[in-house]
Amino acid sequence: MTLFAYAPVAASIARTVRDNRRANPVDELLELTMSGVFGDDEQWLRPTRTLEPPRKFGWGKRPATSTFQQHDPLHSTAVYTIVVYNLLRTQELLHRRLNDREREAYHRDATLGIGAVLAPRGRVPQTYDELRFHYNSIVERHLSFDRRFIDLYEKSRDQQLAGTPMRDLTVPAARVLPPSLLDVLHLTEVTRVPHAEMTTVGQ
Repeated sequence: MTLFAYAPVAASIARTVRDNRRANPVDELLELTMSGVFGDDEQWLRPTRTLEPPRKFGWGKRPATSTFQQHDPLHSTAVYTIVVYNLLRTQELLHRRLNDREREAYHRDATLGIGAVLAPRGRVPQTYDELRFHYNSIVERHLSFDRRFIDLYEKSRDQQLAGTPMRDLTVPAARVLPPSLLDVLHLTEVTRVPHAEMTTVGQ
């Protein structure tokens, strides 16, 4: 959801949809992201819990460059930054808070796994602190919750991850999203639920 609100990405997605009616950049973005996390196409369609630590990333095949993102190094790096930061935050919310050493290990895995699939052409953040700094900068300066964002959100709502529509995943992930985005999605009440009430992985 944060990624769709990133104005340059929203513009390029909208342009791709307008210029090629058969293109589905929403699908492409989801597939690229899930490939980076769970591995190849077969894995990302059926992500399951394993005994591996939840921070580990899959090693999926590296697809050709994205049809709507790779032309601009800064934007492709921003996509990587948003994806990795939000995945790390979701991991901490649904599993447990990571210590500094674990965050750096998570970040290193992301550089190798997700970075290989999304293939950003620009320089990616090298540490967790750098990742957080750049993510916050993107959120503060480049998110745009306009009609185009609402349209892209509507397009993505019925996309499925392992049989679960994306719309059903928005609420559990609400705590990761910026407050201004929560207001747009009318999810402000969700963030007030105490953290202890959330179900953690493995319970």
